[in-house]
Amino acid sequence: MPAPSKTGRLRSKFICQVESGTMLATVFAYLNGNLSKTLSQREGKQRATDALLAFWKPYALRAQKADSQVVQEAAQTSIGALERQIQMIRDDFGIPSPVTRPMIDVETLMTVLLSRIQQFTGLGQMIGATASAPTSSMSFESIPSAKASDEVIFADDEDLLGDLA
Repeated sequence: MPAPSKTGRLRSKFICQVESGTMLATVFAYLNGNLSKTLSQREGKQRATDALLAFWKPYALRAQKADSQVVQEAAQTSIGALERQIQMIRDDFGIPSPVTRPMIDVETLMTVLLSRIQQFTGLGQMIGATASAPTSSMSFESIPSAKASDEVIFADDEDLLGDLA
């Protein structure tokens, strides 16, 4: 509940007393500047309120029945702030992102592609004979050309699309 301060402005208080020796007490001691001089007490309080706001602001606005557009914008801002906090933790503690692109194994990819080509075409024996082991430097020359009996048809857009062209 808001209480008047010495300056006459209304203030809200949020008091949290925790048992000594708990992890939360350790975090509070850090934020108060008791464990490290990295943060002053004022900076620690500011970082704590920033973290609190980053997560809970859109929920509070929604509970206050704020306009849905305002709530959506607050939620988007919160996501950005939380992502920055996550990145800061990753950077400070050397944690890799779990969303990294895996390296592509070219040989496995080529083997799978060749097996699909063999499955869907009659070129299975020819491909197997000419490409015994796929390599990452495979070129068009290593893929056999069509047999003389295979027919290749070229069509223009009008033939393919008809009235849609």
